[in-house]
Amino acid sequence: DTGSILIVNLYAPNREDEKYYFFKDLIHLISSFPHSALIVAGDFNTITDPSMDKISGSDLTFPPTRSLIDLIEEFQLID
Repeated sequence: DTGSILIVNLYAPNREDEKYYFFKDLIHLISSFPHSALIVAGDFNTITDPSMDKISGSDLTFPPTRSLIDLIEEFQLID
């Protein structure tokens, strides 16, 4: 615990096959920096909670990629 804050600003790819590797690489990258607090912000190009995230009231949802779920769980992120 270094008492430092790591801030990550991201723009995830649109394509599902690219997202998988993007988030896997991000987990590895974040893990390489010692930090006591983590802030991740940006455009994830997916929805994690359909009840919170809608497109103009549409019920259209896209399941989050498994690697994004891994990122959220690994670092105990909150949406």
